[in-house]
Amino acid sequence: MNSAFSLLFEQKTKFLYASFVLFATAFGMNLVLFPALLQANNIKPATISYTFVFETIGIITASLGFSYLNLKLKPWQIFVSAIITYTSLVLLIYFTANNLIIWFSFTFILGCCWLIIVVSRFAWLNIFLTQQNRGLGVAFFSTAISLGLAIGPILVKFLGAVNYFAFAISSSFILLAMLVLLPIKNHITTNATNVNTANKITLKSFWQKNKQCFLARFFLDFQTYNLMTCTVIFGKSIGFSPENAGLLITAYMASTVFDVVAGFLLKKYQEKNLINIGFGICFCCFSVIFFLVFFKYQSYFLLLWLYFFYGCGIAFLFVAVFAMMSNNYQEQEMQAGATFQLIGTLGAFFGILLTSFLMMWSATFGFMFSIILASVGYFLFAKQK
Repeated sequence: MNSAFSLLFEQKTKFLYASFVLFATAFGMNLVLFPALLQANNIKPATISYTFVFETIGIITASLGFSYLNLKLKPWQIFVSAIITYTSLVLLIYFTANNLIIWFSFTFILGCCWLIIVVSRFAWLNIFLTQQNRGLGVAFFSTAISLGLAIGPILVKFLGAVNYFAFAISSSFILLAMLVLLPIKNHITTNATNVNTANKITLKSFWQKNKQCFLARFFLDFQTYNLMTCTVIFGKSIGFSPENAGLLITAYMASTVFDVVAGFLLKKYQEKNLINIGFGICFCCFSVIFFLVFFKYQSYFLLLWLYFFYGCGIAFLFVAVFAMMSNNYQEQEMQAGATFQLIGTLGAFFGILLTSFLMMWSATFGFMFSIILASVGYFLFAKQK
């Protein structure tokens, strides 16, 4: 336990964990603010979900060019450029809700910047982690993100979902996520140069090295991206306000303590076992939600708890699959992280694409059906040799 606290408050890693929390808080706010603003402008649920398709396309585009970009520019310069661009677009996107072409363009660029911001900081975190504390390090990384994503919707509950001041607060958190890293800028710049010269890791080579890790990440993001981006739409379709629907995301992220539990369990159990448990929990929770909504027993309190337990399953998945990747590519963190994120983004892309299509049939059942399909898909494909 002492080693866990020393890792959390170690001089260098504490700044990274603070950055994770700040950026995740902004992202959590945006998960409520963006769809609520579009709904206030009478945009249909299926169309709203399609806006997130453009974000995933941006993430995919950035994933494909990220290794090349790191060979040409300094990692810190790339990171700062992405933060400033992301901050500016969050401030401007409020005024584009009536013009979907501009909104789609903005979300595409936001996706590109998001990839750079996330992958860069995770690679820098890996610089400070050793083989012995890697599981706990990833667990704290997951906990920091979960904490931020849980706080974001709570802030929107008090600020209001269709309020420019909330967008301004979100952008300030994004900027702070960069500023808090200034004390370790020199250390990051010095150590990150060793990562840039590594060979690119392709999707094919990643699949051949660890098929289960590939599938787990694909179907993890297939469902989590759907859940975070479409929960507000889903909640409103069954009668909740955007602010209350956003608190379902908070309940999902409130399971953050299980990230640390999963980190400790990795010292005794294999990653693949935790992954199987995680997908099983996710399947059970959303199957229950599906039947509750189908039989019109829409208890807000019960939904909050089911979202919480679903988050527990995701905690096992998240920590196990990131630890598995980190152990496989200890000498190529930046390149492996970019490819790993690309795998997740492909999962998110196909997940939100399927959800958008199903929402044309039903905003309520289309969303739930796609979440359930993620666990079913993993178990079907993972069993094939």
